[in-house]
Amino acid sequence: MTVVVPTLTATKLHSPSKLLFDEVLAQSDYRSLCENSVAAIAAAVRTTLLEDPQFLASTDGGVFTARDEKQVVLIAPRLRTPVQLPIRVGEKILCRLSIPSFRFHPAAQAGVATRGDAIALLRWLRDTRSREAIKFTEVLTNSPLYEALDVARSLGYHVLDNYPAPHLFHHFKDSYEAFVNGKPGKLRSQYRTKAKLFHERFGTEYTLKEYRLVDEVSPFLEAASSINKRTYQYRLFDEEVNNDTETRSYYASLAQRKNFRSFVLWHQSTPLCFILGSQSSDGIFDYRKTGYDPTWRECFPGINCTMQMLMRLYENDRPRVIDFGGGDARYKRLFATDVASSASPILLPDAVFYSPSALMYIASVRLNEVAIAILDRFGVKDRVKRVLRGKA
Repeated sequence: MTVVVPTLTATKLHSPSKLLFDEVLAQSDYRSLCENSVAAIAAAVRTTLLEDPQFLASTDGGVFTARDEKQVVLIAPRLRTPVQLPIRVGEKILCRLSIPSFRFHPAAQAGVATRGDAIALLRWLRDTRSREAIKFTEVLTNSPLYEALDVARSLGYHVLDNYPAPHLFHHFKDSYEAFVNGKPGKLRSQYRTKAKLFHERFGTEYTLKEYRLVDEVSPFLEAASSINKRTYQYRLFDEEVNNDTETRSYYASLAQRKNFRSFVLWHQSTPLCFILGSQSSDGIFDYRKTGYDPTWRECFPGINCTMQMLMRLYENDRPRVIDFGGGDARYKRLFATDVASSASPILLPDAVFYSPSALMYIASVRLNEVAIAILDRFGVKDRVKRVLRGKA
């Protein structure tokens, strides 16, 4: 998220060591801090954080702030959430190790303005929260917070899952046609081919339905969860789109704040593909999750759903940018206009009660890396991946 939160910088304080960190635990205190503090907190960030019902509803969520004698400045809100370390063989997850942890709100990760501030924050967290892991959420690799990870081990952390990957965005052009015409001829040919195969199968008996209102949340989740149960993401990675009371309540809260924006591609009464998204008041459409019914794989329902969603976004309530998130999936590359690099590392305290979990997880990762390298060397990696995803 390209939003800057004003923070105490080394220049202003002369030395990062003068940063004194506090923790504001109560939601009401956080609102007061955002709305009444003399600190110049960016309005876009304040709005983004106050719009997040998951953060506001968190009874033990807090806000880390830094202060000197004259000023209080937002550093990083956090959400308490357990980290799940998957022990896997290939793409199949055997079990998950649950570790107490918290994560920073993505809107505030960019708010740590200097490397000095980032190191000071990590040092303070290690001293005051030594039994909790820290989970980062797709932090950009050119940010001060990410660059400070090189000293994390000396501060007493295992650094896990530090795998930078492409992070793709779509910045809107003058029109959808202008976007397509700006793509290389090979990609334009792919758009036409995939659209043609879809139309040959479904003709005009399809529709893209958009969901934004509170009473539309439950029908969306019903359709999305029914598709999700048939996807390889669910079968292999346990990536769920739930339709339970808690999930409906969360997305209903987003809809009440006019941030929920999701889509389902239907063939008559059959859902083919879903896109779970949200759109913030600062114009960022967050492409959170997607999935399609593999029964129709040969007709490319996923690509066509994203294509039709993009047309809709160009036509109605156009955002500034689509954040596709981390990962280099083919559908993201087809529709992206810009690429950065991000990672979602975990900092696990180097403590006796966490070391066995860390070692078991690291061993699992290393063994899988060796297996993947062997399959790649013999030219069968992609074939094995297709078999696992198609028949697992």
